[in-house]
Amino acid sequence: MLKPMLSGKSFSSLFVFTIVAILFIFYGQSYSQPDAQEVLLAKMGALPFGYGQHTLGGCLNSGCKCEVTNLNDSGSGSLRSCVESDLPKWVVFGGGGRGIIKLQTPLLVGSNTTVDGRGPNAVTIQTSLGHIMYIADSSNIIISDLSFRVLLNARCSNPKRAADTMNCGGGISIVGASKNVWINQNLFESCGGKCVQAWTAGKTPDSQEGGDLITISGNLFRKSFYGALVGAAHDLKNNQIPTMRVTFYRNVFDNIDRRSPRASELSRVHALNNVVKNWGSDICHDAIAEAFAASSRSGAQLFLENNLFSARNSAQACKVATNIEGGFVRATGNVSENGAIIRQYGPTRVFDPHKVAPEYYDYTPEPMTAALEAYVERNVGPRLNVPVPDIP
Repeated sequence: MLKPMLSGKSFSSLFVFTIVAILFIFYGQSYSQPDAQEVLLAKMGALPFGYGQHTLGGCLNSGCKCEVTNLNDSGSGSLRSCVESDLPKWVVFGGGGRGIIKLQTPLLVGSNTTVDGRGPNAVTIQTSLGHIMYIADSSNIIISDLSFRVLLNARCSNPKRAADTMNCGGGISIVGASKNVWINQNLFESCGGKCVQAWTAGKTPDSQEGGDLITISGNLFRKSFYGALVGAAHDLKNNQIPTMRVTFYRNVFDNIDRRSPRASELSRVHALNNVVKNWGSDICHDAIAEAFAASSRSGAQLFLENNLFSARNSAQACKVATNIEGGFVRATGNVSENGAIIRQYGPTRVFDPHKVAPEYYDYTPEPMTAALEAYVERNVGPRLNVPVPDIP
């Protein structure tokens, strides 16, 4: 007769140890090493939706906070000193760094950067020369809760026609091989040229460089001639144009003359749950039918899904919500107000975000309702009167 290998007490102890070990294997790591997206959600209060979904920004651990302590253009404690490197950094603004930062030259934002403007009052970045901010050949960047304003001259500050925006700079320019960018909860007004652009000019015939995997969400665009542009220089050949994919989600475009947004030159743009209203100008009339909201040009694919387009009370020719210049538009679930004219062209040739592997995203479209419109309008732009984020 065989003797038992373990006593009852020893067996019980081994059994308990085994169960604890199994629980640790299945659950322990998730607590000790939380998912990076969960950490980002806890710190930002939101996650990027869409093509920029994998953007994490600056460090998620401790030890890389950079605090802006003054409003100077450069030097120790300035915003410039915090952003212009590729070292991981989470930029916050102390009391002395909140107000109007007047730039002499554009900010060049390095990779692995979060610029977080949340706090008790506004952080406004202002320039009188060129673009305010360049994201060039950089990746993994979050720009959040800031105000952007271009004050160049009377022509640029209040353009009446496209020619008036020439050499007027703009807000944020995403160029070169920049990827994984999230532009979130900002205010863009008096933008001079374009408030935001993802653009490639083709530095060399085979450069294949352009901003890609970008999410633009929760922003307020207002009182500017151009809103947002995604595309490439018109003189590039198709084989010179890189892949450019951008999601616009829950933004408000108010009193933007045109391009809210614009997809150009083979880019793929998904615009979901945005509120676009009052495009054109007060002098918009049938003789100058150049005002429009969204547009698609030169082979670009624009997917307009569940947005609100509300035209201003002006001439019929200025109620065009979708301007089509050789591009393709698929428009589903959008709401038209005040006679807004929503058109589509070649919808079967427009991409499906569910199927563009590997950077697809799974989502359930939310219908545009009066309640959603009110929510979007109430929650765009910088989040003020909140504590400065506690970044160790």
